[in-house]
Amino acid sequence: MRRLLEGAFAFLLRVRPLNLLRLVEPYRSFLEHRAHVILGFLTVTTWSAGTLSAFGLLTPVVATTRRILAAEWTHGALHVSVGDVIAFFLTIYLAFVVSSIVRVVLEEEVFPRARLRPGLPYALTSLMRYTIICLGFILAIAVLGVNFDRITVLGGAFGIGVGFGLQNVVNNFVSGLIVLFERPVRVGDAVQISDVQGEVRRIGIRSSTVRTWDGAEVVVPNSMLVSEKVTNWTPIDRRRRIVIPVNVSYGSVPDEVLKVLAAVAAQTPDLVAAPAPQPIFLGFGDYALRFELRVWTDRLDRVDGLRSEMGMAVYAALRDAGIAIPIARDIRIQQESPPADPTPSPRPS
Repeated sequence: MRRLLEGAFAFLLRVRPLNLLRLVEPYRSFLEHRAHVILGFLTVTTWSAGTLSAFGLLTPVVATTRRILAAEWTHGALHVSVGDVIAFFLTIYLAFVVSSIVRVVLEEEVFPRARLRPGLPYALTSLMRYTIICLGFILAIAVLGVNFDRITVLGGAFGIGVGFGLQNVVNNFVSGLIVLFERPVRVGDAVQISDVQGEVRRIGIRSSTVRTWDGAEVVVPNSMLVSEKVTNWTPIDRRRRIVIPVNVSYGSVPDEVLKVLAAVAAQTPDLVAAPAPQPIFLGFGDYALRFELRVWTDRLDRVDGLRSEMGMAVYAALRDAGIAIPIARDIRIQQESPPADPTPSPRPS
């Protein structure tokens, strides 16, 4: 019977309408394994109950189990039974299971079909997960039989303790909620926070994780994301400007240099048409004419590569056009000491 039910469940996952769901394909093996475990547990339970009933032992076993679960531990006005403790941990476990299921459904089914701004799905998923876990914890306390009036008193005392000793924790918690709702930074953004530069990998309720360009993972308190200056190199419109500074020797014609820079930009792939590439003559330097080539790209993963490719292309184009690039030289003027007077000074008589 169990194998028949497992086969029917596996068949349903491969036909309409379940096979149209996005989460079925990547999680099919996981779902089949879970179904195998659940059906196996139900089969063992049913077989055990039937066997005990056939030997007339079911009623005594059920009565003994009830007495064990009803055994209480008393401390003052608090009465906690074994069954309440089991129900407490089971409720918390189910809260985590439900939060995981909701997260998978939102990420695989709901958000891919909705047009949401970057970062909003992660914020909604995190908020839903924390809400379900908090509600599960409150329900578990209620199942445990704790009086909520006492919880209110303990909560007030805990609030006073928080005010004195856990200010940083509460500050980071509130800052995490602000980051999730306002989304100044999102998962996947390239950011600079103080002296930390890297990609945001996770935004938690207390801290966030930034993977630096050297491969290290730095845990940053969420309060830093709110109170300090944060540079986000991943804009909302997914475009970034690249600037190539160019210096040429005096005697070069500025118009020709601008044409060379424009030609290099026109031949470079992965650049956006708007804003258009912009070669600019900045002015006169100490030893060179100063130019810049400003371009925009939406390939954020190729910013450094494009900067390198364009730098080499500009150098080659200037060389082919016969435009020299100056070399800065230090000019030192050494003042010579005055020549000695050849006329000897008169000797005193």
